[in-house]
Amino acid sequence: MFNRNKKDIRKLDLLLMLSVAALVVFGLIVLNSALNPINGSILSQLIATSIGFVLMFIIYFFEFDLFKKIKWLIYLVMIGFIVVVMFFGKGGESWGANLWLNIGPVSVQPSEFAKVLLIIFLAGFIEDNKKKVNSLGFLVSYFVLGLVPVALVIRQGDFGTAMVILFIVAVMFFMSGIRFKNLMTIIAIILALILLLGAVAFPYIWEERLDGYQRERILNFLDPSRDTMGTGIQMQRGYTAIGSGQLSGRGYMQGPMTQSRYIPEQHTDYIFPVLIEEFGFIGGLATILLYLIMILRMIRIALKANSVFHSSMVVGIVAMFFIHIFENIGMTMLLMPVTGIPLPFFSNGGTYQMINLFSIGLVLTIGAYREPLDF
Repeated sequence: MFNRNKKDIRKLDLLLMLSVAALVVFGLIVLNSALNPINGSILSQLIATSIGFVLMFIIYFFEFDLFKKIKWLIYLVMIGFIVVVMFFGKGGESWGANLWLNIGPVSVQPSEFAKVLLIIFLAGFIEDNKKKVNSLGFLVSYFVLGLVPVALVIRQGDFGTAMVILFIVAVMFFMSGIRFKNLMTIIAIILALILLLGAVAFPYIWEERLDGYQRERILNFLDPSRDTMGTGIQMQRGYTAIGSGQLSGRGYMQGPMTQSRYIPEQHTDYIFPVLIEEFGFIGGLATILLYLIMILRMIRIALKANSVFHSSMVVGIVAMFFIHIFENIGMTMLLMPVTGIPLPFFSNGGTYQMINLFSIGLVLTIGAYREPLDF
């Protein structure tokens, strides 16, 4: 279960570690400012961060082959997490969907665990079928297994998480080794089905499956000026805060909009406007560059990984981080619809912070594996 003989600590990616450390520290600084005017405490985030770093350390000594051997158990646990939330989840009154479980005084969001568990499972599934990735059987079974959690999460009303999981499933499939010709054929078929089903099912989905706030988010994205004092107030205030930061920002804890609680959900989904208001374009650019370094180093590890299982796992983690960063920053700049997706290492959320650091630990450990040997 625990084995470090196949790993070389000297191969740990120092640049990846430094970029993540910088993002975590900067994220805590920005979050502290966002929490200040709402009398929030950063203590729980600090505890979650500490636990996350401990998990990064522990995972280095773990034998990853065990993950592959128990992948079906991992899949069942992942489905179980989502199903339990469907029946016992809390938070619908405040957030529109029951996504949290209360365990004593602690609230956890099982869907965050589900993302990483699905990545591990799909990586093992791709490894076991690496010679069959161009077969119809693999295609059908892969997407059935990948889309089951998507359907369950949509059933909960969490379209943001469903979008993240769908993106992960798609990226891992596209990078599974499928032939380019087959890939283009599949993309064409999928696009045709989306257009056909969208045209047929759109009225039903719009009226019956989407809640009122979800319809408003879509309409506000299409026309940001339609309801700036009502359902679109979060978009407009966040965008205004971003504009007010200008080049170098208003200064730490000096952002008038942040400190007056002008920005809705400024400590969670809309923390990027806090960053820009107080640190300006320079702070935002530095953050994006750190994210870019982090992602590029992970891609490098994926390309150099010593097995399909390892490379597929890193690809899934890269996809998870990318879609979170792209969607969160995009929605605050009116480039994407508001979905409630948090920003890695910045948004308040203990479960999310721990899972992000655990995922980085997985990637670092894969990067430290020695060259394949015959044992």
